[in-house]
Amino acid sequence: MNYKAIYDKLIQSRISNSPKDEYIEKHHILPKSLGGSNNKSNLVKLTAREHFIAHLLLVKIYTKGTKEYGKMTYALNRMKSSHKHYQICARQYESIRKLHAATLRKTKGSYKWITNGIENKFVKNVPTALPKGWRYGKIFSKEHAEKLDNFRRSRDASSAIAAMQKSSLGKIVSQETRERMSQARKGKTASKETRRKMAVAQKNRFTKL
Repeated sequence: MNYKAIYDKLIQSRISNSPKDEYIEKHHILPKSLGGSNNKSNLVKLTAREHFIAHLLLVKIYTKGTKEYGKMTYALNRMKSSHKHYQICARQYESIRKLHAATLRKTKGSYKWITNGIENKFVKNVPTALPKGWRYGKIFSKEHAEKLDNFRRSRDASSAIAAMQKSSLGKIVSQETRERMSQARKGKTASKETRRKMAVAQKNRFTKL
């Protein structure tokens, strides 16, 4: 079966006729992991179902064992496990997990990310001594870096609240300590998200008493 032709037909049909569904997703025609860009010419609007099918076809297009195949199985596995709009049956779930597991077994330890501060490369059989100017790891776009930073801040706030609850639960705080805590908080404004988490944590705390 010519999966490439099926994929191209799906993409072309949506380029000329965008879906009318209330919920739609943007799909990279040439996946970003394979060198695709965020330019409008490389984006097409698909329904959630069509988007999932497009990634199933991308797995079928590339030959097993190739770097491209590995990247497409990884992308498909992430779509399956992280998105509420993709409903799949048990057989599809098993098939996707097996593909992903097999790819991981073949590539584990052989591929690594390296960067020169400008671009990232996912290379196989990395030499002990990297070329001049290159190092292990990868760089992120400004948008991606901000998302990671916000996630870490949210996680740290949650950890701090949990630690505070655990350390203060059941303890009697003196008036002097209360005044010091009040003075330390003056002038500081918690974010809306932090206030929400603190309210939920406080509610849960009294629920458990």
